[in-house]
Amino acid sequence: DHALARGDWMAARAALARAAGSPPCGAAALKLAQARLACGDVAGARALAASLMAELPAAALGVVVCDLIEGRELDLEVDLEPAVADAALRAWVDVLWRSRRLDLMGSFADRSAAIGEAFPWLGEHLRMATLALSSV
Repeated sequence: DHALARGDWMAARAALARAAGSPPCGAAALKLAQARLACGDVAGARALAASLMAELPAAALGVVVCDLIEGRELDLEVDLEPAVADAALRAWVDVLWRSRRLDLMGSFADRSAAIGEAFPWLGEHLRMATLALSSV
């Protein structure tokens, strides 16, 4: 958790891989998927998040984020309480923005309108997250 919080993505990946077990499961596996995304491994992050959806339905938002980055057709229905879905999406977006991977951030931002109706706060959140990066 500490490595993930400070943005040491490679250390986070290694520690979380150990914590998540084999096959990866639980909250550590979800954080591992986010660390993979922050390292630029979109396909690995998506595959892991997809494998966790039965156990952790909020992992579906990781699949959505990865699908938007990759320009995939969104055909995933997420059945979560709005507050839970909002928090899950924010967690993925915040990790992505903290990673400063401009290519991935741009791809996500360019396609984020596709989920804007379900997450009306997203546009402003992206704007504020981007502003925060420019002031650091």
